[in-house]
Amino acid sequence: LSVVRKGVKTEGEMAPEIMGTIIAARTVRAFWATQQGGSPVCASTDGKMGIALETDTFVDSLPAENDINPFEPMPCKLCPFNQWDSGKGGKGKACKEMRRLLIIPENSDVPLVLSLPPTSLMNFNLYASAQRTLKERYYTVTSKITAEKAENENKIVYSKAVFSRIAPLD
Repeated sequence: LSVVRKGVKTEGEMAPEIMGTIIAARTVRAFWATQQGGSPVCASTDGKMGIALETDTFVDSLPAENDINPFEPMPCKLCPFNQWDSGKGGKGKACKEMRRLLIIPENSDVPLVLSLPPTSLMNFNLYASAQRTLKERYYTVTSKITAEKAENENKIVYSKAVFSRIAPLD
């Protein structure tokens, strides 16, 4: 699992598992115009309103029929890149939805941020829902997060986060 400490991702810092309390979860989104990485051309820190960070690239990426003003915040639900089948090869969404988890690891007072990719969102949603069924919330228990190896239809290997409840907090 790739972790972020104090807002900076340490390249290569990987943890086989994280044990601690998830104290907050937030939906975020980002759109990259190319598959080559770098900074996103549009981002949303709340998953609801996107801001074009590289306006020219964002405008060049828009379908011709759109009359969206990229200089103003745009509701993510209206953005053409946040629609199903807008992704590469007409699959998924071009805009990447992620979940940022703020976690207090066991035996630490310093929180860390875990950024969940789209492939891990269902696992987190199921975990959070299961906790509610037990009349608990994910922020009231100690959780263990591990990485599970997965493979997509194109034989690309990736990891997805798996969540389990360890014990309720005192």
